[in-house]
Amino acid sequence: MKAGEGRMMIGLEIHAQLLTASKLFCFCPAGPTQSPNTSICPVCTAQPGAKPAGTNARAMEQAVRIALMVGCTVPEGGRVAFLRKHYFYPDLPNNYQRTSTPVGADGLFCGARIREVHLEEDPGRYDIRKDKVDLSRCGTPLAEIVTDPDFSTPEEVRLFLKKLSTVLDYLGATRMEAGSTRIDVNVSTDGGRKVEVKNVNSFHNVYRAIKYEVIRQKNMRRRGLEILQETCHFDELQKITISSRQKESADDYRYFPDPDIVPIELSPREVARICADLPESPDAKAQRLQGAFSISAKNARALSEHKDLAALFEAVRPRDGKRAEACAEFLLNDTLRVFNYLKKKGLLAVPEKLEYEAEFFSQAAEAVASGKMTGKLARRLVQARFEAGRTGPADVETRQVEGAEIERAVHEALKGQKGAAEDYCRGKKAAIHSIVGEVMKALGYRADPKKVITVLEKILNSKQR
Repeated sequence: MKAGEGRMMIGLEIHAQLLTASKLFCFCPAGPTQSPNTSICPVCTAQPGAKPAGTNARAMEQAVRIALMVGCTVPEGGRVAFLRKHYFYPDLPNNYQRTSTPVGADGLFCGARIREVHLEEDPGRYDIRKDKVDLSRCGTPLAEIVTDPDFSTPEEVRLFLKKLSTVLDYLGATRMEAGSTRIDVNVSTDGGRKVEVKNVNSFHNVYRAIKYEVIRQKNMRRRGLEILQETCHFDELQKITISSRQKESADDYRYFPDPDIVPIELSPREVARICADLPESPDAKAQRLQGAFSISAKNARALSEHKDLAALFEAVRPRDGKRAEACAEFLLNDTLRVFNYLKKKGLLAVPEKLEYEAEFFSQAAEAVASGKMTGKLARRLVQARFEAGRTGPADVETRQVEGAEIERAVHEALKGQKGAAEDYCRGKKAAIHSIVGEVMKALGYRADPKKVITVLEKILNSKQR
């Protein structure tokens, strides 16, 4: 490291909305709403005289499950109390936020120390550009995961968040919609003054915000300028951090116990029950899949990163190592692409609830591995299986095209691709690919591209003689 640049120290505060039917201290529905200020009541909008209901037991259990999955221990005595964290902002009708004492602490996950996991209520949403407030989100339960400043590069943070996202997906404890997870990033140089970038709304923007802030602080140190302790926000359009206010200290929040919320006692028996109910971790699943099915460590790890594909792979239960590897490759290279496409189009909103047909995927994987079916055709079959209104592979012609049919299709394609054929004959060999594309399209992608190229080269070379 060059003199004057300093060692970067990056810590995270990850706020994940918990998947519960109701809010933390009232019975309003939790989750996304279609219209502003519709999922509200006197409690979550802090009307005079309104008192909170008891703490949402499901939210507390989900927070404990998250804490245990990231290696935390439940504090001795198991007592969780709620505090009032005071600050003023338009989206906080109480002028304080209820936040719990740790439900888990002193964890270690993906090489980073987890300082604590606690439960808190979400504030509303303030649109600073329109100067409008939506309180529908007020009171939604959040799990806040706080790390020590153990990261030194944006790449380390990106890897950590990817693994954490996989664990949260396995737990099924948090909402995975865009904007449901918000992250505060703390960046300092050599343990000096801390700059906090608040409420970054995506993992991609976290990476960009850290990258910008690291460069900014290094440049300031190089020029001998003072780094202020401040709170910033990340401007997505300009891709820069912008100062919002001076950074508060813990004393500024004036924490004190909330007299309206009864503390919760987590007994050892209750914690043991929650621990026994935890799902297999992604790392453990990867090791088990590699050992049980004799697949490569790379494919086992990739499957474990996608809960749905791992479940489908196990449902197929390939009979030997060679078929297992082929099945894993098919799921990761072909099926995953289709799933991502369908989710993007809104046609596969809840993949974990699909009733997979193991026999269908087993046959498709073996056909691709043996060369009887092209990967593109296999993807069309998978898409037909899961697209709305289509229930199975019978909707798509699966017979592989051979010999004479390929030759007829090539001759037809050459009639409309005379320019490409002439370019090929003049030595521009890459021109053949546009002709191959036309042939494959005409055959419904039911031919082996290598065989199409062989036939096409034979016909074109004969014309050159």
